[in-house]
Order: sequence, then structure tokens, then C-alpha cells
Amino acid sequence: MPAVLPAELRPNQCLAFDVSHGRLWQVCGACRRWNLAPFEDRWEVVEECERRVAGAPVLLRTEHLALFAVGQGRLIRAGIPPRIELAEWRYSSRLDEVDERTTMGRVKRAILAMPEWPVGGYDFNVASRAIPEAWLGSPFVEDAGYLSTLFANLPLAERCPSCGQPLFIHPAAFGDLRLEVLGNREALAVPCGLCGKEVVLELREARPALRAGLALVSRKYRDPVRVRRAIGPLERVGGGHELVRRLCRRRSMFGELPRAGLLALWMALDELAEAEALEDEWRTAETLARIADDELTEIPGFESFRAHVIAGDLLAFGADPHQHGGNDCAAR
Repeated sequence: MPAVLPAELRPNQCLAFDVSHGRLWQVCGACRRWNLAPFEDRWEVVEECERRVAGAPVLLRTEHLALFAVGQGRLIRAGIPPRIELAEWRYSSRLDEVDERTTMGRVKRAILAMPEWPVGGYDFNVASRAIPEAWLGSPFVEDAGYLSTLFANLPLAERCPSCGQPLFIHPAAFGDLRLEVLGNREALAVPCGLCGKEVVLELREARPALRAGLALVSRKYRDPVRVRRAIGPLERVGGGHELVRRLCRRRSMFGELPRAGLLALWMALDELAEAEALEDEWRTAETLARIADDELTEIPGFESFRAHVIAGDLLAFGADPHQHGGNDCAAR
């Protein structure tokens, strides 16, 4: 994400921004995921986005969000939408209908409508090969190609607690992942693909890979009706953190969750990740502000020492200029 918005958005480039909270997302044109932009690059772009949408054509508008055509791209302006309204824009296929008006949008929809690659692959003698044994009985067998590509390249966590190697999982084991409680923290029980042992790690460590996996297995369930159904549990329990906590207490397995539950878990993990990122950013900004305001200089006597240093009165603290700067000057 550039620190300054380019003069012309690329074809089909889409950004979403929230002026009230200073949030900025890059909306992926392929999977429609909203990726939060780094804090240091955000404010100038948000302000520029606000200027660009003034007078721009409105493609779609709801009570709290609006989609604008800006050059060859799109800008989504968010007010303060309720969770269900934001979810319909972020996770459903609602914006796909707007894209279908363009040639590129129609081509993309045609490609996505093509038959998927069989689990066992193709050969020249038969239409497709047999399903690999590891995938037999898996609730995600239709997603095998996508999950295999993802988890063959992305470890679930940086380090396996058992063998110390990157924690890779067999893609077919995605349904066997189990939410747990580790002490008072949300955790995940997972079979390590390298050492073969089941290990338990904090959910936060595995969250980036889990969010990607949940996005893949939920890609066919993005119609607005399903999204509204999936957001129900989040609303009833009071948000993403409480939903994840309850699933951990129940020791829920991914393969046992209904599709609406997987979609709700994906939303909850996204919500937690962005909330923590914003908290970290504001905490850092607050610390820097306190430093600038001299609120962290709490060493006894420091303020008096600094005042004398500024006044050039080092003798008040027993400093002899002839033993320090005086000798240096004489030597020169």
C-alpha cells in the first residue's frame, strides 16, 4: 500500500476506508478479502480517499457504506456500520454484482464457474484419478486442491512445540484441527505434519494461516443470505472474541462445524486480528506521544538534572569541567 494514493487507481483496484477510525483496507480483487493497511501508511491515504469520493459516481450505497467509481478503480467509504452490514460487504458476493457490469468482471465470473481440478488430478487414460486415501472422509475433500496449495507453502505456525521445526500440517488434516483452552488462552490442537505428534499452541500463532484456510473453504458460501445467517452467532454472543472462546471451551473441530459456523469463525478471527492490530498501533502512538510530552521521565531527580544541564550548571551536580570538557579543549 503506497503512502500516497496514486493519481489514478489501477483497473479493478479497490480500497476501503473508514475516516472515523482511520482504518484502510486493500480489497483483494481475486478473493475479496479486506487486508488492513500498515499504520504508518494509512492516514495520508485515508484523507486522500475522502477527497477523491467527493462528487464521484456512486455504484452502490447502503445506510453506512458506499461504493464509488474513482477512475478505473473503486473506493468503499465506511461510516460506522453495524457488524451485519459490514459483513455483507466484506464477505458476501454483493460487490460481485457490481463487477459483472465490466468486461473484466464477466471474464472473472466465467473462469470461477469452470469445473474445479479433481482431487486426484488428471491423466491421459481416465477422466480423473482416484481420491488420495488421506482425503477419504474429509469434509473438505472438494477443497483439496486449494488447501493443498495453501498448506504446502504456508506453515500453520513458525515453530512446532514438539520438534522445533516450522509447523506444517497435511492439508487433509484441516478438518481435524481442534479449538482448545490453554491455561486461560484460546488455543489450537493440531497434528504436526513433520514429527507426527499432536501439539497445542496459542490460537494467535496460527491465526493468519487459519484465516486463509477458512476463506478458501468458505468461498462458495458468500451469498448475502448465508452471510447474514453466519453473522447471527457473532451478534448473539457479543462479538468475535466471545464466539472463539465458546468454541474453544467446547473443543470444536473444524470438520464438525457447519458451513455457517466456519464462515462465522472466519469473520471472528478477522475481527480479532484487526482489533489487536489497531490496539497495538494506538498503544505505540500513545507511547510516542507520552515521550514527546515528557511523561515517561520518571527517574527521581531527572527533571532537576535536565534543568541544570539546559542551564549549563553542571557544577551543581559535582561535575568538574577541568576533568571533562576542559581537558578536551586544552588538548585541542
